[in-house]
Amino acid sequence: MEQKRLILATTLSVLVFVVWYLVVIPRLMPQKPRPARNAAVADNADPADSDAENPAVDDDSLPDAGAPASVSPAATDDTPEGEVVEKPRKTDRPRHPLRDVQLGSADPKSGFRQFITLTSQGAAVSRVELNDPRYIDLRPPHGPLVVLGADDVLPRSLELAVPQLQGNLRKLNWEVVDLQPAEPPHAEVTFQLEIDGVQIRKRYLARQVDLNATARPEAAAYGLELELEFRNLTDRERV
Repeated sequence: MEQKRLILATTLSVLVFVVWYLVVIPRLMPQKPRPARNAAVADNADPADSDAENPAVDDDSLPDAGAPASVSPAATDDTPEGEVVEKPRKTDRPRHPLRDVQLGSADPKSGFRQFITLTSQGAAVSRVELNDPRYIDLRPPHGPLVVLGADDVLPRSLELAVPQLQGNLRKLNWEVVDLQPAEPPHAEVTFQLEIDGVQIRKRYLARQVDLNATARPEAAAYGLELELEFRNLTDRERV
């Protein structure tokens, strides 16, 4: 009798295990289909995926657009024997030092209402803070309120891009050609860049409040004026 009960218990245990493994588990934890890996899938792959696997190439390392392609001496019959054809050189990029220029003042008694930091890289605005003690940062240590550039976000404000010119104007360092007055606090600065036969100037102006005037409107002192000038240095027509 005991032997029959043992056989029955063993049979029921095996039956429960089989049902659990073949019926219950597939419903609770269905297997995910495996992605097909064959030549057809590879041929239909998105080209953007292959681009992501390849490292980006700096545009400065590529030859300039419109430059004549280099020709091997053996590739043409017009090249004299023994003469080496030089490869075209890239357009010379202007090289100026990286520097910061401050307009306005952190002292409200100066008549300025802003303290502006500009960078020669791209001749752009990197930081603007207000000097009025009523406008402070709510976070300790409660310094001046920074309204632009607190997180050093790129691209910077008032950067310039001209696709028709060969060169990234936002990455190049511009030359500081004028700074007025000569001693700080400065109110005006002019950046200049000559590239691809074009001279570009960016002039920034920060205005002051007349502290001696009876009526002292301050709206203009919270702005930053920008003037752009383009000059063609060649005889080539520009579009």
